[in-house]
Amino acid sequence: MLPPDFKPGDRVVELAGVVTPSALVTGALSGAWIGWTVRKDWPAPVGAFVAGAMAGYALAQVINRLFYRTADGQTTIAKVGPASLQGTIPAGLLGGIPTAGLVTALSMPFLDADSQTLVVPMAALACGVVIGLLFACLSSLL
Repeated sequence: MLPPDFKPGDRVVELAGVVTPSALVTGALSGAWIGWTVRKDWPAPVGAFVAGAMAGYALAQVINRLFYRTADGQTTIAKVGPASLQGTIPAGLLGGIPTAGLVTALSMPFLDADSQTLVVPMAALACGVVIGLLFACLSSLL
């Protein structure tokens, strides 16, 4: 059953579908950046890219289950357009920011305690915010 303001054929954005790519790309890019910061050679960023993407995808599935799925298996949607930004921006940030924190936490054992402990979390957080907002705006307006 459609909500009263939806009509058949309306373009919609699935909010869980905003969380997943936001988390996956944030995990991959922040993981690759952290890998390059730590090792300065190419195998570490490639491994961290893959591990970050896997961690982001797994975390997105948990977030989607907790926030955007109902008990009967339905998902939350919003009409495509500027009005949907109020739903897609929190979804994008909910995918990006926790993933940045998770990737940072997983990489902490590999960081030097003196020089990189402040730079890495701030860069990963910035990456999560920018990618979350990017996916939120693109999904809402395209």
